[in-house]
Amino acid sequence: MLYASFDFTRIPSSDPDRTIGPPAYHHTLKKHPDKLSTSSIFEVRNPRGRSCRRKLVINNICFRFLLLAWDERNIRSQDYLTVLHQISSNPSGTALVWDDVRTRWGELVHRFTLNSRYLGNLIPAITSSFNTELKLKEVLRLL
Repeated sequence: MLYASFDFTRIPSSDPDRTIGPPAYHHTLKKHPDKLSTSSIFEVRNPRGRSCRRKLVINNICFRFLLLAWDERNIRSQDYLTVLHQISSNPSGTALVWDDVRTRWGELVHRFTLNSRYLGNLIPAITSSFNTELKLKEVLRLL
């Protein structure tokens, strides 16, 4: 694996290659979630200059927080859906939360049941900013 040894807790001091940087971060976070810890969630350098790097850092922090929040030892179960709603209110976090909800939909229904009004309010809260045919199809496919 090309990116398996990438240290995702630090952003390199030089500008990451636009074609390799984001996939490297994403791949490493997906393949090595065991390297996450609550103490390392904010151990990312404050990027200066490029907005693409800032967006990458925000996406990484949101992704890490989503992984950590699923564990009830980190975030109480009754607060988990509020966390998802808050992350999705950030434009950078909407796509991350939407993908996570679609992936974990069965687990969410099992954990909160379909009778939960909070789970019922989550989908409209996340999808309120969607405005494309593709996103409409994704929502209909989920339901």
